[in-house]
Amino acid sequence: MNAISNAAIESAALRSDRFRMEREADWQRLENIVVRMEKGRLRGISDEDLLALPGLYRTVASSLSIARETSLDAATLGYLESLVQRAWFVVYGPRSSLWEWLRGFLGGGWSRAVRGIGFEIGIALLVMVAGAVVGWLLVSHDPEWYFALMGREMAGERVPGASAEALRGTIFGNTEKTGMSIFAAQLFSNNAQVSILAFALGFALGIPSLLLLVHNLAGLGAMGWVYWKAGLLLDFAGWISIHGTTELF
Repeated sequence: MNAISNAAIESAALRSDRFRMEREADWQRLENIVVRMEKGRLRGISDEDLLALPGLYRTVASSLSIARETSLDAATLGYLESLVQRAWFVVYGPRSSLWEWLRGFLGGGWSRAVRGIGFEIGIALLVMVAGAVVGWLLVSHDPEWYFALMGREMAGERVPGASAEALRGTIFGNTEKTGMSIFAAQLFSNNAQVSILAFALGFALGIPSLLLLVHNLAGLGAMGWVYWKAGLLLDFAGWISIHGTTELF
């Protein structure tokens, strides 16, 4: 039994040594590249090594897979697992820290991302303006459209035919009253829901999202008409710019 056991151990060691000798050159080359990159010595890495890096990573990852399947010695497995993990971070891992990424994002990355979708933002803006115009025109021709666009609960005292004093009170009313706070919360909740729905419905070529923007801004246009009839359009625009700008964007 001891002879058989010793023979099995020797066979496994021989197989492991042969496996390592056939592939060790690639392992060492990858390790040298990884060590230099980890230390930030990029200038000392040749173009050939940089071009070979992805292929070497895949080769060593394949060696690790074979080593696991053939149950090679623990030392070889441990070495390959460590090397593959370190190489993965070099090849696919993040190139900067969280602070560096945040600094780049706030220092120009954000604006570049916005400019990158400038065409889409322009379309959304045109659709929103069109929705507000449609709401304004509908209510100006038939005030009953106002309740179809706004809903009586959200409209409150802001209805067609309301007096200028009543409408002014909704903007400049007593600060001790909670009506303005409730309406501001309704605005935030409504626009947050619209934002989430517009994002979720984007899968359908963005068409439902555009229709949603038209409907949402039609209500704003309808309410703008109500305040315009009372001579308070500028006051309403100032009020809505405070409570609605962030949600609209």
